[in-house]
Amino acid sequence: MGRPKDNDASIGKRLSQLLRQYSLRIALAKGKAHLYDQERQRASATGNAYKSLQAQIAVRCWAIYAKNLTTLKGELEEAIRNALAGYGEYEKRAWWLYFIENKPSSEIEREVGLSQRTVQRWLASMKADMELKFRVPRPLTQ
Repeated sequence: MGRPKDNDASIGKRLSQLLRQYSLRIALAKGKAHLYDQERQRASATGNAYKSLQAQIAVRCWAIYAKNLTTLKGELEEAIRNALAGYGEYEKRAWWLYFIENKPSSEIEREVGLSQRTVQRWLASMKADMELKFRVPRPLTQ
Protein backbone atom coordinates (compact mmCIF):
# COMPACT_ATOMS: atom_id res chain seq x y z
CA MET A 1 0.00 0.00 0.00
CA GLY A 2 2.14 2.88 -1.29
CA ARG A 3 0.50 6.20 -1.95
CA PRO A 4 -3.29 6.62 -1.99
CA LYS A 5 -4.76 5.35 -5.24
CA ASP A 6 -6.53 7.68 -7.66
CA ASN A 7 -9.94 6.64 -6.44
CA ASP A 8 -12.49 9.47 -6.59
CA ALA A 9 -14.70 7.64 -4.09
CA SER A 10 -12.03 7.80 -1.37
CA ILE A 11 -13.29 10.14 1.33
CA GLY A 12 -9.73 10.80 2.44
CA LYS A 13 -8.71 11.96 -1.03
CA ARG A 14 -11.75 14.18 -1.35
CA LEU A 15 -11.12 15.76 2.05
CA SER A 16 -7.50 16.31 1.10
CA GLN A 17 -8.54 18.03 -2.14
CA LEU A 18 -10.96 20.25 -0.25
CA LEU A 19 -8.27 21.31 2.22
CA ARG A 20 -5.89 22.13 -0.64
CA GLN A 21 -8.59 24.19 -2.35
CA TYR A 22 -9.13 26.14 0.86
CA SER A 23 -5.37 26.75 1.15
CA LEU A 24 -5.09 27.95 -2.45
CA ARG A 25 -8.09 30.26 -2.15
CA ILE A 26 -6.72 31.70 1.09
CA ALA A 27 -3.39 32.38 -0.62
CA LEU A 28 -5.20 34.02 -3.54
CA ALA A 29 -7.28 36.23 -1.24
CA LYS A 30 -4.21 37.34 0.72
CA GLY A 31 -2.36 38.09 -2.50
CA LYS A 32 -5.28 40.11 -3.88
CA ALA A 33 -5.54 42.06 -0.61
CA HIS A 34 -1.84 42.88 -0.81
CA LEU A 35 -2.16 43.91 -4.46
CA TYR A 36 -5.07 46.24 -3.74
CA ASP A 37 -3.20 47.68 -0.78
CA GLN A 38 -0.36 48.61 -3.14
CA GLU A 39 -2.90 50.14 -5.53
CA ARG A 40 -4.38 52.13 -2.64
CA GLN A 41 -0.96 53.45 -1.68
CA ARG A 42 -0.22 54.45 -5.29
CA ALA A 43 -3.59 56.17 -5.73
CA SER A 44 -3.17 57.93 -2.39
CA ALA A 45 0.29 59.15 -3.35
CA THR A 46 -0.98 60.54 -6.67
CA GLY A 47 -3.90 62.28 -4.96
CA ASN A 48 -6.64 60.17 -6.53
CA ALA A 49 -8.98 59.84 -3.55
CA TYR A 50 -11.70 57.93 -5.43
CA LYS A 51 -9.36 55.14 -6.60
CA SER A 52 -7.73 55.07 -3.19
CA LEU A 53 -11.12 54.54 -1.54
CA GLN A 54 -12.07 51.83 -4.06
CA ALA A 55 -8.80 50.01 -3.43
CA GLN A 56 -9.24 50.30 0.33
CA ILE A 57 -12.70 48.70 0.07
CA ALA A 58 -11.24 45.90 -2.09
CA VAL A 59 -8.48 45.30 0.48
CA ARG A 60 -11.06 44.90 3.23
CA CYS A 61 -13.24 42.61 1.11
CA TRP A 62 -10.36 40.29 0.24
CA ALA A 63 -9.09 40.30 3.83
CA ILE A 64 -12.53 39.33 5.13
CA TYR A 65 -12.79 36.60 2.48
CA ALA A 66 -9.39 35.21 3.52
CA LYS A 67 -10.39 35.30 7.20
CA ASN A 68 -13.68 33.50 6.50
CA LEU A 69 -11.95 30.81 4.45
CA THR A 70 -9.34 30.33 7.16
CA THR A 71 -12.14 29.82 9.69
CA LEU A 72 -13.92 27.33 7.42
CA LYS A 73 -10.69 25.42 6.79
CA GLY A 74 -10.07 25.21 10.54
CA GLU A 75 -13.61 23.92 11.08
CA LEU A 76 -13.09 21.26 8.41
CA GLU A 77 -9.80 20.16 10.00
CA GLU A 78 -11.54 20.00 13.39
CA ALA A 79 -14.39 17.95 11.90
CA ILE A 80 -11.85 15.50 10.46
CA ARG A 81 -10.14 15.22 13.84
CA ASN A 82 -13.53 14.61 15.49
CA ALA A 83 -14.33 11.90 12.94
CA LEU A 84 -11.06 10.19 13.90
CA ALA A 85 -11.93 10.33 17.60
CA GLY A 86 -12.28 6.55 17.96
CA TYR A 87 -8.68 5.93 16.93
CA GLY A 88 -5.47 6.08 18.94
CA GLU A 89 -2.90 8.82 18.45
CA TYR A 90 -0.68 6.69 16.20
CA GLU A 91 -3.63 5.70 14.03
CA LYS A 92 -4.83 9.31 13.73
CA ARG A 93 -1.35 10.43 12.74
CA ALA A 94 -1.06 7.62 10.19
CA TRP A 95 -4.46 8.49 8.67
CA TRP A 96 -3.59 12.18 8.44
CA LEU A 97 -0.20 11.49 6.85
CA TYR A 98 -1.61 9.03 4.34
CA PHE A 99 -4.78 10.75 3.21
CA ILE A 100 -4.20 14.44 3.82
CA GLU A 101 -0.44 14.78 3.34
CA ASN A 102 -0.34 11.98 0.71
CA LYS A 103 2.74 10.26 2.20
CA PRO A 104 3.64 6.67 1.28
CA SER A 105 3.30 4.02 3.96
CA SER A 106 7.08 3.64 4.19
CA GLU A 107 7.40 7.25 5.43
CA ILE A 108 4.46 6.78 7.78
CA GLU A 109 6.16 3.66 9.17
CA ARG A 110 9.27 5.69 10.01
CA GLU A 111 7.32 8.56 11.55
CA VAL A 112 4.93 6.44 13.60
CA GLY A 113 7.59 3.89 14.55
CA LEU A 114 5.66 0.71 13.76
CA SER A 115 6.04 -1.98 11.13
CA GLN A 116 4.87 -1.33 7.59
CA ARG A 117 2.48 -4.27 7.78
CA THR A 118 0.81 -2.80 10.87
CA VAL A 119 0.53 0.61 9.22
CA GLN A 120 -0.96 -0.91 6.07
CA ARG A 121 -3.53 -2.86 8.08
CA TRP A 122 -4.49 0.29 9.99
CA LEU A 123 -4.88 2.30 6.81
CA ALA A 124 -7.00 -0.35 5.09
CA SER A 125 -9.21 -0.69 8.15
CA MET A 126 -9.56 3.08 8.61
CA LYS A 127 -10.34 3.61 4.93
CA ALA A 128 -13.16 1.09 5.11
CA ASP A 129 -14.37 2.71 8.34
CA MET A 130 -14.39 6.20 6.89
CA GLU A 131 -16.25 5.06 3.79
CA LEU A 132 -18.99 3.71 6.06
CA LYS A 133 -19.11 6.89 8.16
CA PHE A 134 -19.14 9.20 5.15
CA ARG A 135 -21.25 7.59 2.46
CA VAL A 136 -21.03 10.58 0.14
CA PRO A 137 -22.23 10.63 -3.48
CA ARG A 138 -19.64 11.23 -6.18
CA PRO A 139 -19.23 14.90 -7.08
CA LEU A 140 -20.77 16.14 -10.29
CA THR A 141 -18.31 16.72 -13.09
CA GLN A 142 -18.18 20.22 -14.46
